[in-house]
Amino acid sequence: MKFVRSTMMVMVAAGMIVGCSDNTMESTDAPRVFNADEITLLRPNVEIQKNQSIDEDHLIQVLPDEMTMYREGLLGFKAHPNSVDQPVDITAAWMGDDDAEPLYGFDFGPEGLQFNRSVKVWISMDLVAGFEDLDSEDLDDLESVMQELLFLYDLEDGTYEEVPYWIDFEFVDDDGDDDDGDDDDGDDDGMRIRVWMVGTVDHFSKYIVGNGPPGGGSGGGE
Repeated sequence: MKFVRSTMMVMVAAGMIVGCSDNTMESTDAPRVFNADEITLLRPNVEIQKNQSIDEDHLIQVLPDEMTMYREGLLGFKAHPNSVDQPVDITAAWMGDDDAEPLYGFDFGPEGLQFNRSVKVWISMDLVAGFEDLDSEDLDDLESVMQELLFLYDLEDGTYEEVPYWIDFEFVDDDGDDDDGDDDDGDDDGMRIRVWMVGTVDHFSKYIVGNGPPGGGSGGGE
């Protein structure tokens, strides 16, 4: 029952966090574009990244007549049927292990790929300081931080375009808990909360996470 109560708390907190943002872009609004000095690009926690050997590059095959669902490591991806006209092998290179400029995001390919239907990209916040080991009681403390997160398309000219996004949560078992979420001693101490940013994108390039003015807020459900 503790696991169920915790789940309910997460659902309530998620509604509060997403609902607090009134910066959702309307369909007729042009996306905001930020200069580099207006935002702070997030860097991963290098120590955690090294200890957990995160994150390998990803290869995802998208077929024109099938739904594509992918979730591995820090990355998630979803494409509806008819998002592409022919089979495409998508690559996603984690940018957080770049020695010169480790950014919190992925460099997607093929470069410039255009989708017929928007796709969803999930980026886990596991390697951001403060997001590593969360339980439901921590979410209120992170509300203001989440409001300032930005999902950004790197225009590669020194500017960054805001991407509509929303916040998603899931329980993660890092300590070998039973399927019901309980440890052997009967509590759910082994469960933590993973926070995802979920962006809606139409084409591929570099997508990264930053801080700045209050973010784009909810971009809609899946």
